[in-house]
Amino acid sequence: MEMTLVRVVHGLVAVLWPAAAALGLWRARALHRRKTRVRVYLLMALGLAIGANAAVMALSDRHPQGVLHLVAVVVLALMGLGILYLVSAYGDEIAHEERVLYALSRGHLGNGHGQMDPANPLSRREVEVIGLLCKGLRNEEIARHLSISKSTVLTHVRNIMRKLAVHSRVDVVGWAIESGLFDASSGDLDATVAGRLLIAHG
Repeated sequence: MEMTLVRVVHGLVAVLWPAAAALGLWRARALHRRKTRVRVYLLMALGLAIGANAAVMALSDRHPQGVLHLVAVVVLALMGLGILYLVSAYGDEIAHEERVLYALSRGHLGNGHGQMDPANPLSRREVEVIGLLCKGLRNEEIARHLSISKSTVLTHVRNIMRKLAVHSRVDVVGWAIESGLFDASSGDLDATVAGRLLIAHG
């Protein structure tokens, strides 16, 4: 009975850890910093190795005797489940925060250093889009939130980058934080700064 239980738990480890590793590798595509990606890849490789070893143990008839081995395998399975949950629930949020930090650490934001041209200010809708970009929403999510099409979202994003003289959505987020438009601590647009921008727009 104990041997069967050990093999079953090994089987769970063999599934949970590689699943977490595969999801982590998928999430890592959104990371910008090479060192961060390398760290994630190494951790996910460890997860795959643990899963492979557990698969071998699940198929084996020889296991260490005693309750301690069973407890250790159960703990390993619970760790795999926890990591799978964390990567699934918070992977996008962590990747978004990493992108923001990347933008803020670059030292400059496009040729115009993220400065708006007074003659070509942002519109109210563009300010709304910037706020949603800062919250990490994808194009499809922004479209649903604003009840507009995805192509319209893409047009707004292109116009925003042109007006700010930046080259990526990450730079837009960085500009919004540096300019005070987006308050990273509250996760919302600063109404005063947004109001000034809209007044400038007329």
